Amino acid sequence: MTKRLSGAFAAVPLLALFLAQANAAPLDGSAPLVKSCEACHGALGDSRKAYVPRLNGQKKDYILARFRNFLGPFRDKAHASLMTRYAPVGDNDVEMLAQYFSRQTPTPRTGLGTQADAGGEIFLHGAKPALPACATCHGPYGDGLGGTPRIAGQHGPYLAQQLEAFKSGARGATAMDRHTWDMSLEQMQALSEYLANN
Repeated sequence: MTKRLSGAFAAVPLLALFLAQANAAPLDGSAPLVKSCEACHGALGDSRKAYVPRLNGQKKDYILARFRNFLGPFRDKAHASLMTRYAPVGDNDVEMLAQYFSRQTPTPRTGLGTQADAGGEIFLHGAKPALPACATCHGPYGDGLGGTPRIAGQHGPYLAQQLEAFKSGARGATAMDRHTWDMSLEQMQALSEYLANN
């Protein structure tokens, strides 16, 4: 009986958080919290800085997961120095920010660059000896699937930087670090050119 009661009481904060999120008014572009993010990530999340990721149209679940990474004990070194200054916002704020940016119109992929065709081949079909097709997880157009991020329309330099961070271990371990172990810099550049909108 005691265990059941303690379990029930433990669920109360989670229920309260769920109700708060359900009843929260959606953020609009004038909200100070949105403006704070847009100072780096650009109006509506459409970053104009080559090494700052675009958030417009990004998958909500991915944005939420990245916030958790910034706050976690094993957060990746690739972003920790900057984002940990801003990530400690309330759970409800994070939920609303993720909803706001995920609803914005995504930046389209342009796929320009001398190696873009080679990048498209890797993205759609993979490469030997052990590189799977990126489309398997990120969708045939790079729009993302569930908690897997949208990568189409990102900045090319940012994409290449993140691939290198996965390969070196600077970014926290996911399926991506295994996929980049044998990836060459040329392949990273080709993929970035195929997916990017610079």
